[in-house]
Amino acid sequence: MSSTFNAGVDSAILPATPQGSNIVLSPPGQSPFPETPSKDLTGKEKSKATTAGAQQVPPRQFSAVRLWFAFVLLVLVSLWLMTRNTVVSSYNFFIDGDRSADGANVLIDGKPAGKLTALPESGVKLMALRLSVADGAHDIEIRKPGFQTFHTRIQMSGEDYLAVHLQEAPGN
Repeated sequence: MSSTFNAGVDSAILPATPQGSNIVLSPPGQSPFPETPSKDLTGKEKSKATTAGAQQVPPRQFSAVRLWFAFVLLVLVSLWLMTRNTVVSSYNFFIDGDRSADGANVLIDGKPAGKLTALPESGVKLMALRLSVADGAHDIEIRKPGFQTFHTRIQMSGEDYLAVHLQEAPGN
């Protein structure tokens, strides 16, 4: 049986080896194994490590800032996609009334503009009408059979709001 070992190593601590095998011990403080990376490398990093010899390529660091940036970008793109085809409301005049105003006709400068009806999205019995009215002075009339005609003059500038409560006509 032939054994090769470094001087100063007690042969009593060597394990029994099959006949014809060599045991080579490395000097103290030196590993008998070639350096291996401490973490698994990706394919690109393995090829770099192999071509550079024993040089180890550090793994890529995960960045929370990159993740946060990607998330914010995703949200902004989603919002843009959801709102890109929506038409912005051009209503600038809102008339609302209580139950007495349900079905009342609205006239602006003597011309029919619509009827006060319940808003389906309101959840309460709110009668309303949304209109687009040009800036300037306008006469508003609200008529409903069995009720007194509501009349007012407004000066439109941008947006305006009018609350209406119709009074029953005398004798009704």
